[in-house]
Amino acid sequence: FLFLFLFSCSSSCSLSMFPIGVVFVVEMVIWKAMHVVQRTCRYVGKAVELHTLANLKPRNVPQRLIQSLCSKESIRAMEERIDALDRLDLTKKYKRHAAVLLPLCLNENNEPAVLFTLRSQNLRTHGGEVSFPGGKVDDSDCSLSYAAVRECIEEIGIEPERVLGKWHDITNKNSTMSVTPVIAFMGKICQRDLLLNPDEVEDVFIISVRDLLDPDLRSTWKAQPGMSLPQFDSGPHRVWGITAFILAGVLNSIFVPYDSY
Repeated sequence: FLFLFLFSCSSSCSLSMFPIGVVFVVEMVIWKAMHVVQRTCRYVGKAVELHTLANLKPRNVPQRLIQSLCSKESIRAMEERIDALDRLDLTKKYKRHAAVLLPLCLNENNEPAVLFTLRSQNLRTHGGEVSFPGGKVDDSDCSLSYAAVRECIEEIGIEPERVLGKWHDITNKNSTMSVTPVIAFMGKICQRDLLLNPDEVEDVFIISVRDLLDPDLRSTWKAQPGMSLPQFDSGPHRVWGITAFILAGVLNSIFVPYDSY
């Protein structure tokens, strides 16, 4: 209402009738209000776009696209797709930030796969839930990607072979902080070689990309009335919530773009 009032005043009254200091203040308030409106519209538009992307109907993907996903050519193509993103950056909107690492890897059968952690039941928040390695960004972290890698090393004892880049920011469940997904290639992973931090991680499991993309192993859950979100049912633990939302979006936009087959 203040924005509309000031805009009406500025357009219907001659600003020359006011002292120059008042004119400056009015113009600054109008400019800032317009900037807030534009930024809010972008956030809302991007949120709708990401929700649509994550909820695209699963369909059969050509096996050749899955089998070659961890080749040098495919890794480079994913980096290019990430670089081309019109990223939603929420770090200026929130004072608190978290970063998670989405770990693309090769499983023991040399199949492209994704690694997940099961959070310790002793954690104060989200105990016992499936997640990606990650956590809050510390003041000492030099970047969001650094924070995601640091958390991965602390939780499961390995670091990526190659960090591919950042996907769109989202918020946590309560919308109190921004969450930045960092996509990385881990190389071949043998679960027995991982060094789990028992204070943070209860278990680790790996699901092949083939199974993650299988329409028969997918479902949805109702986050709230009128809003369904993706769910992955192929592993030893069901993948849902923010983790599933990020995973579905990355699968459909970076790993195997939905419009590429």
